[in-house]
Amino acid sequence: IQEQQSLLDGHQLILKNRLEELIILLSRYYSQLDATEAKALVRIGKIIDYLEHNFADKIYLDQLAEMAFMSTRNFQRIFKKAVGSSPTNYLMQIRLQKARKLLRESDLSVVDIANETGFTDDNYFIKCFKKENSITPIKFRLRYGNRRKE
Repeated sequence: IQEQQSLLDGHQLILKNRLEELIILLSRYYSQLDATEAKALVRIGKIIDYLEHNFADKIYLDQLAEMAFMSTRNFQRIFKKAVGSSPTNYLMQIRLQKARKLLRESDLSVVDIANETGFTDDNYFIKCFKKENSITPIKFRLRYGNRRKE
């Protein structure tokens, strides 16, 4: 995330290399798993893809568990084991990452960004954003946003 946010020369190449490294490590890991565990991880991968593309929607834990063909409790356990975070926290990270991108690259208001990233309450968005980034969305935009020539 830091590399993506830095936008320094060569950041795209570094990100591509990290992705390739991750793919190799995952393929090694999956080859050592038994079939049941591998299937569960593939289902988790599909859920992650779903979250990445539908982060702005209202998403419920039971809905995700059902999509993964698991009980809610088992889904939470396997998701956390695979990702290192709960599904709810993972979704929050996606939403905040998208919000940072919009703050840097768009002129949308904080209220609009909150709505675009799945937060129905802009005050809750500001609270979550500040907790995660130690700075309010407005100050983040002033510090890291595109500086346009006037």
